[in-house]
Amino acid sequence: MDRTAVRLKVGHRLTVTETALAFLKDARQRGDLCRPLDWIPEVHHPLGSGEAVIPDALLYYQRHPANSAHHTAGMDHGDGAGGADGTGSTGGTDGGNGEGNDVRGGVLLRAFVEVDRATMGPERLAAKLGHYARLHS
Repeated sequence: MDRTAVRLKVGHRLTVTETALAFLKDARQRGDLCRPLDWIPEVHHPLGSGEAVIPDALLYYQRHPANSAHHTAGMDHGDGAGGADGTGSTGGTDGGNGEGNDVRGGVLLRAFVEVDRATMGPERLAAKLGHYARLHS
């Protein structure tokens, strides 16, 4: 790998880590629950036919009951992944399906996180979004 590619990859990973820290900090300030192991980088999600989508991170985030009534736009409520502890359990009352149901008085949300540093061309971004749409359907 050439030096430019290495520099871009390291810079991207640093930005992804800073994004995780921002979610953790904001969750604490809001009284929500988001722990370091609730941020899982580069999880491979097969689409079939040898294709896959790999988001920068998979985020598990539990809204505090007082915050759960707020709008949750952009959060994926059912990608079929298991719990953040790797057991497939979300540790709540949603039966392990993680579809944004009540969990210990709050709502468990899941989201794919993509961090854009303006290095991906529009065609590649459009293809990646198409893959997410296929995974969701």
